[in-house]
Amino acid sequence: MISGKAVMPIVAVVVVVATVVLIILLNWDDTPTAGAPSASPGPGPLTSVEASRLADDVTSGDEQRVRAAMAVSPEQSLAADAVSGLAAIETMTFDVRTFRDLGDGIAEVAAQVVLPGAKPVAWKVRLVRVRQQWLISSTEPAK
Repeated sequence: MISGKAVMPIVAVVVVVATVVLIILLNWDDTPTAGAPSASPGPGPLTSVEASRLADDVTSGDEQRVRAAMAVSPEQSLAADAVSGLAAIETMTFDVRTFRDLGDGIAEVAAQVVLPGAKPVAWKVRLVRVRQQWLISSTEPAK
């Protein structure tokens, strides 16, 4: 025979397991989710106004403005030479017609960058959605 003290933990475990099973069953959705549209509205495509702001901020030479254009944590240090290197860019122009929403808050857009005394270079810029606006997460030379 099981003592009263041993029955209480067993009952508690059974109640917890039953609750977990019930929660799983109530939240079960067997419809496929691949390719399903996101329920939260995105910020939409990159506009020419937003693109100009990003380019102006990232090439401003001001650390706070560079941070405002890039997806970096406030705790992450930003090297002064990185900020001054970006400020050396003569022009940075996004081609908003090339904007591609890749889903899950990620997008790509083409940009043209001109450094002093150099020919224009094509970049692929990866954007990420943060607080309903597009920020630069990475760049690489276009192929």
